[in-house]
Amino acid sequence: MVSFKKRFVRTCAAVALLSGLAACGNDSAVVWQAQATSPDGSKKVVAKTEQFSGPGTAAVYTTVSVARSDGGGEPVNVLVLRNPNAKPVSALEVQMVWRDSGHLDLTFDKSAKRTFEAVLYGEVVISSSQR
Repeated sequence: MVSFKKRFVRTCAAVALLSGLAACGNDSAVVWQAQATSPDGSKKVVAKTEQFSGPGTAAVYTTVSVARSDGGGEPVNVLVLRNPNAKPVSALEVQMVWRDSGHLDLTFDKSAKRTFEAVLYGEVVISSSQR
């Protein structure tokens, strides 16, 4: 027969394990989002800023992705920014301008740090700059 002490220790260990796993969920919120469609209507660019929270994982990231407008295929990240803090939403915004169907201009706040940047998506030339 298992003693009370062993059952108590096992129960506490199980509760601690389950509590730890429950805390591993996705704790984020979208604080800004925008999109723009290319002049020929074949592609769209979507920008999204997410704020993540948690012990040691708090961060604000903005991701810019390009995808086909018809929904086919997966979106492809072309710019990822790490924002040093959750400034006013206007500082997190990325301006997305299609000069034509082959050129996309992205402009973002000077406080954001580039963590990834693509300069080409298929035949679309992508330029990014800080404001």
